[in-house]
This record gives sequence, structure tokens and C-alpha cells, in this order.
Amino acid sequence: MGLSSAGPHAESAVRLLYDTYRAPPRELALYGNKPETFRMLVEEQVENMDFNAMRNALWSTAFCQTSHLIMCIEPSDSRFKPSKTIASPFAFKLLWDRHLRAQVSETAHFYDLVSEGGPGTASCAGWIFEFQMHQLLRQGYLMSLFPISRTRSTSTKFDVYNDYTNSHNERDAEHFQLAALQEEALDEGIELKVNHYYRPMATNFSTINSVFLIHPANSLPILLMFQITWRKDEYDAKDGGLNQVDGLRIPPGTRKYLVVVTPSGGEPKIQSPKGRFENEHVLVYHHPVQRRTLFPRT
Repeated sequence: MGLSSAGPHAESAVRLLYDTYRAPPRELALYGNKPETFRMLVEEQVENMDFNAMRNALWSTAFCQTSHLIMCIEPSDSRFKPSKTIASPFAFKLLWDRHLRAQVSETAHFYDLVSEGGPGTASCAGWIFEFQMHQLLRQGYLMSLFPISRTRSTSTKFDVYNDYTNSHNERDAEHFQLAALQEEALDEGIELKVNHYYRPMATNFSTINSVFLIHPANSLPILLMFQITWRKDEYDAKDGGLNQVDGLRIPPGTRKYLVVVTPSGGEPKIQSPKGRFENEHVLVYHHPVQRRTLFPRT
């Protein structure tokens, strides 16, 4: 990164500081060997913000000394209007827990703003979408799942889901009214309980954002494994993390559904890969989410 060349900080330490917090160059130089100190500074900056200060930090494009560790200002397509977004997933989670989680209308407004902001703000839109989906899925959620399969037996292309209202798709869809779910940490090798919502605390379940076990009436149990993505272009339903899922203790005969959750209307193309998805009967579904569902009562 240049800062560690012939400097006092190891490149690995500087890289960790940047990857975790997206620290600005000045802070990389000052705290390259003190990541815990910088972490406390970020936490303190969020803690000292009231709601009005947070809102001003989100909407104003001016540099602000009281939020410069948690906000990032970058060039945009407009010469006169820079792009402003939350600097890192770490900062976003702090803001979410302290302010955004309970402020649905404000979060929805910010989501609309960053959704239209281009590549520079896409990651922030993705964080909001994922965190809001985790909240909805724990609150007793009506979910419709549409199977993803090749349109023809000889097809190797992506399937496009631009209309789920036709009779064929409706006939093949599966609908679940989820119970209110208790959230627990997902770790390797644990025994899953029915109607508990599990989220990995680390990246050891790569591409798996959450799982939970349901047991519909008159049916075998189903393990729902969620990949939550805001991407609007082509998307592969990935099998990363499924090796770790295989090590979880679940009832015999449990069916496995890999559910790709995206905003509706974007019509990305999802590919259901071969390999274990066909040989081990892991079924791939899509769940599109409308904005009025993501942000109810706004």
C-alpha cells in the first residue's frame, strides 16, 4: 500500500487497518501498529453522535471532523457532487445498532439514496439490504421461494426471472409463514434447533449469510441457507460455505434449500451450478424482495 515501505508499520498491520475500517491515509500512518486504538476511536465517534448528528453525517457531502472515521467521501460521476457513503461494514454495524435499526423511514431514505449513487455507494446499499433482511426474517415472515432451474435441458446459460406471476412459476413456488425466530451464533458442528435463526459471526461460512431449520406440518424438515445479495447483474449461486453446513447436526432426512435473496425489479441472472447441487440434492431458490416489504410502513 506504500505506507509501510521503509516505514514503521508492517504491511500486514496497515492492510488489516484498511480492510477492517477503511481508515484514511493519515490514520493509517498514525495507527498502523495500533489497530485497537483506532477501533476505540471509531466506536467513540459513533457513541458521541446523536441521531441528528448521524443524519447530518449521512446527508451532507462536506467533510466533518466528528464523522470522518465512519464516513467516506469519494469522487462521483458529477463534478460538483461527491459520493458519500459509510466507510466500512464495521462502522455500518455500529451505526445500525445505535441508530438505524429503529429508524425505518430514515434507513429507507438513505437506502434509496445510496441505491442510486452508482458503484461507489453500492456496497452501502448492500449492507442495508442484508441487515434489514436479517431483521425481517426473524420477525415472522411470509416467504415465497421460486425454484431456479435451466429453462431447457441443454441450457448452460443463466435463467432470467423477470416474471413470477405466470401460472407455471406460481405452481412451482413454495410458500412459508415463518415463525418469530430467536437469533443465535452459527458455528461449525453445532446442533441446529427448529425456528432458531443462525448467523455466522465470522467468515468461516463463506457466502452463507444465515441459516435456519424449519419443520412444516406433514413434511420433512427443511434447512434454509440464505445468500443475501444486492447485486443487479449476473450472480452464481455459490457452494462456498456448504462444506461447513454439512458439518452441522440436523435431523435425518432434512432437505437443503439454498435461497438467493435479492431486491425485486433488478432482474439479475442467477446460475444454479452443477456438481453437488445436482448430485447431493441441494435445491436452489430465489426470493425477490420488494421495497415496500423491505421497509414496511414507509
